[in-house]
Amino acid sequence: MNRPPAFQFYARDWRSDPTVRVMTHRHRGLYIDMLACAWDSDDQGSLPLPLEIAARSIGCDVRSLRDFVSKFPQCWIEIDGKLVNEKLREQALKYREISEKRADAARHAHAANAQQKHQSSSSSSSANLNTTTPLPPACAGAKAPAENSTLVAMAGAMFEVFPGRRRRVFTQREMSSMVGLNSQSVLERIRAKGFRARIVPDSEM
Repeated sequence: MNRPPAFQFYARDWRSDPTVRVMTHRHRGLYIDMLACAWDSDDQGSLPLPLEIAARSIGCDVRSLRDFVSKFPQCWIEIDGKLVNEKLREQALKYREISEKRADAARHAHAANAQQKHQSSSSSSSANLNTTTPLPPACAGAKAPAENSTLVAMAGAMFEVFPGRRRRVFTQREMSSMVGLNSQSVLERIRAKGFRARIVPDSEM
């Protein structure tokens, strides 16, 4: 998870905060350094203990840090062996929650897109592999086609198609483009694609 590079700093809140207002400029500078170091730590919003280690992390002398902590105990509290600024930690947790929600949303969107592409690919593959139009219920009593031939119902007629150079008779798009053609025109198109074909007479139905 990407860590936010900055924390929120509201100038008006900083300038009007009662605790900050009683700090010297030296204390305020140290406080900012402490916040920056805590934000950049592995456990965001906290500083390591003992104070000697925290001072090395911040880049200040331990006496200055000890003086600050003793004078402004409300700024940092000890939790699980660390100095924690509660507002900073709360902000880090909020950012983490937002980041996780965005990551979940991105994963769901990616999964949905992948599923949609898979379904589109499957539908396309099914259409390309479809060699004939389905035999309608009205033709269920038709005579069985000759060996290796296929019955195709189109344009109000029944066609018997024999294997040719190509496996596929018509794609769905080609069949849609022939709506309104008469049976003879359809027969010519089947033959033009390299198939032997004939119109099945009513007597054989």
